[in-house]
Amino acid sequence: GSILIILLWMLLAMSILCISFAKSVRVEANAAGNTRMLTSAYYLAQAGINETIYKLIVYRVEGGLTGRGQDPSATELEPKDIDLGKVTLHTDIGDVNVEIADEDGKINVNRANKDLLLSLLLSLGLEAERADIVSDSILDWIDPDEDYHLNGAETDYYLGLENPYRSKNASMDNIEELLLVRGVDAKLFYGHTFQDEAGTIQHVPGLNRCVTVYGTSAGININAAPYNVLLAVGFPPDMARDIIQQRSEKPFKDNQDFSMRVPEAPGMEMLKAPIITRPPVQSSFFSLVSTAQLKNSQLRKTIFAVVRLNARLPLKHSIVYWNENYFMQDNDSQTLQEQE
Repeated sequence: GSILIILLWMLLAMSILCISFAKSVRVEANAAGNTRMLTSAYYLAQAGINETIYKLIVYRVEGGLTGRGQDPSATELEPKDIDLGKVTLHTDIGDVNVEIADEDGKINVNRANKDLLLSLLLSLGLEAERADIVSDSILDWIDPDEDYHLNGAETDYYLGLENPYRSKNASMDNIEELLLVRGVDAKLFYGHTFQDEAGTIQHVPGLNRCVTVYGTSAGININAAPYNVLLAVGFPPDMARDIIQQRSEKPFKDNQDFSMRVPEAPGMEMLKAPIITRPPVQSSFFSLVSTAQLKNSQLRKTIFAVVRLNARLPLKHSIVYWNENYFMQDNDSQTLQEQE
């Protein structure tokens, strides 16, 4: 009887060891599988970036396939997805969606004045007091001195934070610097969703959709400006929607074309920033958000890049910004009020 009891205890101990070992093996196998899938998603997202850059070069730098003396029917490459601002790739292991944004359609935060910044923040839903604080703080962040704007913040404010740092007092190198500015939080920067009184999910875009640090012009390209940027510049909501609809069918050729097609538009002296009617083929900086999702998996990988097109460069482009840990609000459920 004693021997039987000892054997039972030994069997129990061995069973516990086996179960523990099996669990450890399963965890390691799952971790290896997740690493493999994440790696696959990463290279899939990178492929989306490269494919989109290729299309941008073909249709923005080289003038399309016909510009190179080739027959457009000889390839499936179409300019339509570039013009619509979205490239989609379907592969055996997953799909990639690449959002394209012309940086010339955004507000250059390094060149914007108080009036334009304030108008943009109000269009994004900020209350007037906070919008005044944020706009003054942005100006204080990029100006070269320690002098306060009325409601701004300089180094002494930031040194008083739990994790202190100094005000940059220079132009921003990337828009993520806005997250260091007083009053700018993740909700304002990335955008957010909310449920209105009718129960409909609405999306408010963030500053990352509306501002840029690239380019040398303070003007806004009317052929690429997002809805909230059009509002910030001074266009009424109905007119901003009409501009977006018209340019999606046919980009504005020049200022005269814009004046003819939008005859009631405010004059240049009434707008908060100059308006440029630059065709998409003349733009240089494009931001690309490439999101890959593997089949039969909820795993996603997003890469954000800003590419500069230049026919004089050896590869006809250069990547000026690359972020492999990019966060962006999920826009699948967006119901943009202005586009309904």
